[in-house]
Amino acid sequence: MRFKARSNFPLRALLIFFTATSIIGVAAPASAAVKFLPGAVSANDPYAPGHGNGGYDVQNYSISMLYLKSDGIDATIKAVATITAKATQNLSKFSLDLNDLKTTKVTINNKSAKFSTTSSKISITPPQGILKGKVFTTAVSYEGKPGAYLGEGETTPSQGWLHTKTGTLAVGEPYVASYWFPSNDHPSDKATFTIAVTAPAALTVVSNGNLKVDPVVKSGTKTWVWVEKYPMAPHNTVLAVGDYTLLKSVTTSGIPVISAYENSIGAEGAVTVRKALDFIPSAMDTYIARFGKYPLETTGAIVADIALNYAMETQERPLYSISNLNSYAENLSTVVIHELAHQWYADSVTPKRWSDMWLNEGFASYAQWVWGEDQKNEPALYQANYFYNATAENFPHRASVTSQFAYDAFWSVKVGQPAVPDLFSKAVYTRGAMTLHALRTTVGDATFYDILKGWATKKAYSNATNQEFIAFAQSKTKIDLKQLFIDWLDTTSKPTKFNYDPNAGPTPEVPSNPNTATSSAFDLLATDLAGVPNRAWNGSSIKIASSAAKQNILTILIGPHTIVPAFNVREKIDGISKLYKGFGQVDRVYMIFYTFEDVAWAQSQVDKIYVDPWVTSAANNCPALDSCGGASAGTDNKGDGIILKSLAQRSQVAGFVASGDVIAHEYVHTVQDEQFIGSAVETDALKSLGNHVPSWIVEGQADFAMMVSTNSNLQEYLDDRVAELETLRSDKTYTLDWIKGYLGASSEKLWKDYEQDRFYDLGFLFVEIVTSIKGPDTSMQFFSEIARGRSFTDVFADIFGMSWEAAMPLIAEAMYKEIQP
Repeated sequence: MRFKARSNFPLRALLIFFTATSIIGVAAPASAAVKFLPGAVSANDPYAPGHGNGGYDVQNYSISMLYLKSDGIDATIKAVATITAKATQNLSKFSLDLNDLKTTKVTINNKSAKFSTTSSKISITPPQGILKGKVFTTAVSYEGKPGAYLGEGETTPSQGWLHTKTGTLAVGEPYVASYWFPSNDHPSDKATFTIAVTAPAALTVVSNGNLKVDPVVKSGTKTWVWVEKYPMAPHNTVLAVGDYTLLKSVTTSGIPVISAYENSIGAEGAVTVRKALDFIPSAMDTYIARFGKYPLETTGAIVADIALNYAMETQERPLYSISNLNSYAENLSTVVIHELAHQWYADSVTPKRWSDMWLNEGFASYAQWVWGEDQKNEPALYQANYFYNATAENFPHRASVTSQFAYDAFWSVKVGQPAVPDLFSKAVYTRGAMTLHALRTTVGDATFYDILKGWATKKAYSNATNQEFIAFAQSKTKIDLKQLFIDWLDTTSKPTKFNYDPNAGPTPEVPSNPNTATSSAFDLLATDLAGVPNRAWNGSSIKIASSAAKQNILTILIGPHTIVPAFNVREKIDGISKLYKGFGQVDRVYMIFYTFEDVAWAQSQVDKIYVDPWVTSAANNCPALDSCGGASAGTDNKGDGIILKSLAQRSQVAGFVASGDVIAHEYVHTVQDEQFIGSAVETDALKSLGNHVPSWIVEGQADFAMMVSTNSNLQEYLDDRVAELETLRSDKTYTLDWIKGYLGASSEKLWKDYEQDRFYDLGFLFVEIVTSIKGPDTSMQFFSEIARGRSFTDVFADIFGMSWEAAMPLIAEAMYKEIQP
């Protein structure tokens, strides 16, 4: 039951739990020359009526709170909020938002100030007028039992100060701060925070930012101090108090992760939480690559044992309820990656007014599609077309909403300035994402991501408006974007197109839902063949950037008459190692460089190292002085890899041989071999992989992996790709029927009756295609699964959900189109 706070609580003790800088000399006496006026009593925002204030800009909140827990149902607080602000006008009076809590004392620069209160405001009169531009410090002492409020259509409060199974949770949007501390509760006034909460020692307190120090028990309590050093909108604050498990880790990109879950969720709930947290590293890696450096100090999550139908992008530590995570049980990534994207677009870059909500939700929704492209090879194009082509009958919506209403509302909402009831509608989220896809389709990937990165950097830690984003996007392209944004943001009807480039051809039709048919991925080859190289590059480069290389032992041996070009052998190997992280790789690599004069020496090195004589022959790579420049690789049954690289005279060393990229190609072969170590076919596979895996996958994968791991950007990759396909494009021998015959020989001839050079370029195209559809691990899966005794056709059917016989003509046609001059 509720209970009253003790009137004789020693408030003096609170002061040791917070620090604030008092700035003296702020106020000035009123005179005829200086006119002081009251600040506005609201932000005049129809989406949050009565909230927000004017006349000042908050710089910092320092909150020191004593949390008194009752019987597990209720709690009361006593606190002091010290607010440092700068006057934006000559102030005679100003107000703060505070809901249903009792204010007991107010000081300004350590001097008592007069105040009056209503149920939602504190009106403060300073001892003297405050001059515009002056910084002043207001300390508000307050106490009571915080309350909560109803979201739209709710019968039970889900926002404000909420009760969980073991304690309290403060969270909500569009406002929450004023339910537990005095504030300028509007997103337009961001500030840094120090949140210090003293609670019974058995409880854990979790909030925004970084934990300053690990708390210690003192007189049966612990004081938890959380510091958010980057400006934060008041509604992005969170406070969780209860019986929590605190988890700490670091992402692959070095960002500290601090998460917590309420222990009452039980063992099954804890498993769900850890599964959800597993998506944080991949989301961070994708978003850093796409949106720029992470703008905050830490990341993580809070999972509370409470029934909420939403998650919230609370700064640095998104809030989830266990019920919300359970509702996404089949697709946990969806909710986690959405809230993490908000750390860039909502927390760092925050809308100045609620009417520009699509800058939050449209961006985070599109970020989900971007993550799907990079991590699951699911094109954003599919998502955009799925919603664009949806009908009233199949439109996705909540069960409580009729399909027709959901569909109509989706296209009738003005996304750039939605009506108040539509602020959190699917239209704002999904049509906002579709607006970004229209922008991407119009300006192209390079310019699009330049816009997203630039926007995140330019507006970091500040507020932004819709018009500012439109102007920024326009500054990055010569294509006129005016009609695009009018159609997608400012109209209440369905736009007719995605591409607003006047020089663009017709937009091809695309299946609306990639999950409705197993062939949809290969259908993409007919509708968006041009996007295959980009997707293959993107997925591979993201994995390389976010993975750690295997620390195998590298031994380099150089012949006595050999001069090696300057390149970094370890760098070439590490790129491949990162690309195929997750697959077995050799523990030791021997790299042998030699010339024609050193053939006998090189063979002697091989004989010393290897038990198995069939692995490779040094003479094969360098049969004569004028034809010395080959390379080969192998793995013995000890799991050691060897790479032999013969070198011509220095005047003949050029291209990828001189750069050392061929080493990356050969290291791929050691990884392929390694998949067969310990298998029933190990001996035969190490003699010749082509007896088990199609030779054009063996060599095509090595060429593809070499190109994506040794090039630093997409354009370099595309340039190398032109050279790779040059022979195929210049020789009319390679007709569609020829390619079908080549691929169709898979089950009988293992490709031995065809030109070996086609192992490389046609094989490259095959690997690029399957990588663009299923990701960078796909081609290596053929090796790991075939090593288990399975056939190529069976493995293919398992990976792609359709038979090789059905898919092969689609792949062949795509290859043929790609090699046309």
